[in-house]
Amino acid sequence: MCAQPARPNYKSKNYELPVEEALELARGHHMIGNFTLAERTYKDILKAVPDNATVLHLLGALYYQLSNYDLALEYMEKSIEISPQEVSYLNNYANVLAVSQHFAEAIIQFDKILSLTPQNIEALNGKSNTLWSMKDFENAETVARESLKAAPNNLEALLALGLSLASQKKFEEANESFQTAMEHYSQDSRVFSNAANMLREMHKYGKAEDAARKALEIDKNNIEALNNMGCILSDTGRYANAVEFFTKATDISPKFYQAHLNKALALHNNGENAAAAVSARYAVDFKPDYTDAYNALSSSLCRLGEYDQAQFALQKALQLNPDDAESYINLANLLYAADKFDDGHAAITEALRINPSNARSYGQLAEIYEKLDEVDNAIEAIDKAIELEPKNPAFCARKGIMLHVTNDVEESLKLFDKAIEIAPDFLMTYIAKAEALIAVNRLDDALECIRTVQKLDKHLPALYFTLTSLKKIESEDDEDFKIMLEIAEDRTAQKLGVNQVYNLYYAIAKAYDSMKNYDKAFEYYDRASKTRRASLPFDKEKAAQSVTKIQNMYNFKVLKMYEDKGLDTDVPVFIVGMPRSGTTLTEQILSAHPDVYGAGELPDLFRASRLHGGVTPETARDIGETYLEFATERTKGFKAKRITDKMPANFMNIGLIACTMPNAKIVHCTRDPIDTCLSNYKQNFMVGQQWSYDLEEMADEYERYLEMMEFWHELLPGKILDFNYEETVDNLESQARKLIDHVGLEWNDACLEPHKQKRAVLTASKMQVTQPIYKSSVKKWKRYEKHLQPLVRRLCPEEALPIEE
Repeated sequence: MCAQPARPNYKSKNYELPVEEALELARGHHMIGNFTLAERTYKDILKAVPDNATVLHLLGALYYQLSNYDLALEYMEKSIEISPQEVSYLNNYANVLAVSQHFAEAIIQFDKILSLTPQNIEALNGKSNTLWSMKDFENAETVARESLKAAPNNLEALLALGLSLASQKKFEEANESFQTAMEHYSQDSRVFSNAANMLREMHKYGKAEDAARKALEIDKNNIEALNNMGCILSDTGRYANAVEFFTKATDISPKFYQAHLNKALALHNNGENAAAAVSARYAVDFKPDYTDAYNALSSSLCRLGEYDQAQFALQKALQLNPDDAESYINLANLLYAADKFDDGHAAITEALRINPSNARSYGQLAEIYEKLDEVDNAIEAIDKAIELEPKNPAFCARKGIMLHVTNDVEESLKLFDKAIEIAPDFLMTYIAKAEALIAVNRLDDALECIRTVQKLDKHLPALYFTLTSLKKIESEDDEDFKIMLEIAEDRTAQKLGVNQVYNLYYAIAKAYDSMKNYDKAFEYYDRASKTRRASLPFDKEKAAQSVTKIQNMYNFKVLKMYEDKGLDTDVPVFIVGMPRSGTTLTEQILSAHPDVYGAGELPDLFRASRLHGGVTPETARDIGETYLEFATERTKGFKAKRITDKMPANFMNIGLIACTMPNAKIVHCTRDPIDTCLSNYKQNFMVGQQWSYDLEEMADEYERYLEMMEFWHELLPGKILDFNYEETVDNLESQARKLIDHVGLEWNDACLEPHKQKRAVLTASKMQVTQPIYKSSVKKWKRYEKHLQPLVRRLCPEEALPIEE
């Protein structure tokens, strides 16, 4: 029997492990992810053998895996100093340089490798990927083809070629590359993830989603696939679902800054501005020079009303990249929010100078013009975006919504159809189309649109908000209602997202109202209002100051200064009052007259004033002329003797009207205060009316409105006709004759049948005005009496219920 060798005493304090054994031990820890033990062992070896190139390089690789790129580069450089011709070291070093965005240095290293081994596949693929990161897509394509020539069908080259071709919009060739990769590497998650991203860029969202799901089926922890899936969902308006995937990606890889940014954008689009700001901050924490993340942060802070912080974020973005067009677009948005219109226009001009062919910039520009009610400019901007990206369904749908707002519903429907043709899975387009169809009373077609959405995703909350406008739900056994409750109960508010949640709550509330279950209806109206209010900035003090400011601007002496200064025209008819006070019915009665054009709620008065720098005796006539020009354009050639503008908030601007168009007619709509406020409280406004989501704030606003109207009646006696809703539904002919007489026209019997008009109606009353006049909305608030007592005690204390002790 052979003698056994003596076994080392590992427990001895003086025992030193041979370098080879120590290296084998360290590698073992490294391979199974025990990075702390591996690091300690590598460093112990280096104490004994400081010039061991293998250990230095392995320690560098470990730091790379820990995302500590500075230390990774430091140790790899030391290993290369010792072994400068070791190609594997050079390749790893070049890849770390590329990942840490030292792109130029990485290219130098890859070229060095290729000078030593011209057909080194790893170096060719690394160089192609680095060139792609540098946005040098043509050269990235060339190098990827060299790699495939040297090693046909190698996976990394196929992926690099597909990416570079897709980035050049050579989608057919890119698809061939990805298809080849799928044939040879059907179980590699990256193939399907990259294909999904390409299909997304082609706006083939259904196929993109299928590819992303396949990638995640193969590897559920593929962070790129999770991020791509989130982007696909976000592009198709499913923001809450998108956030789930971005969150999974960042849970797996907390430093994945692109996913943090994409999550911020999805949250922002879903109305969750505070959460969006948090995600954007994570993105800049992990990548301090991330211009896009600072832009996203600024946008969310601007929505939150935190303008100083928003400006600071933009300054940082422009400091990092002075030639970033998006930063200037966001700066314009911020400046406009602060009423700095000239500076805002300068920022837009600079953005378009920097990048005149960026479709996204034009899309953002259109959004800014929409906020400013500069609809013509908004349409011009979105047209440019569509010209640059004709297959982008979001741009087509956006233009469709704009045309809907301008009463060009037939053209808007064509745009929605085009968007649906491009991307049949873009669900929000169907909902926007349904709303346009409702405006022209094509209710069956609208319902068909909603049913299409339901077939594609019956759990999309937004569809039920529109559905409840088309279908009266009369029982809790209704299948649609059951789904609504299921969504509300099974998905938390955080998971759904703010926009989806309040839309769903409004839909449920409306359904309960139809069932005459008013307690449950108010419960959900209350939930909806609180959810909506929490996402909206509203400055109560600023609202109160606006009243004082206007009252200080106008008095008898000031009006005397404007005599004979304004435009002598009796064409405009301004219908003012609180929202939901009967302004739409009033306009319907007037526009039933053959000599009247009902233009709807126009932003034109403020636009005209702003264009001329505000009202002065010198600009008064110009403002009047510009307003009339804007309003006349909306008639599309109709020869109207009167054009109605039923922007309710113009009750604040009666002084401006009197100075610029002294012969314009003004109709003030009045209605029971509590009915008016309840109708506002139940309404999910697209924009504005931030005060309407809280009963006390609504009472404040109503009192401000009463104060302003009392002020105008005293200042302009006999100028304003008070037109009461309750009296109108009780005696239509008497009130209608009074109205027609006030605007200076001869009577026409068509005014007794306002519901028979075919014109589009865009406001919250669009369903009611297509029906004959009814009285059921009078004292409707009594159904909710016990819930409205805070409001009743403020506005109608004589009707308040006794306070329970």
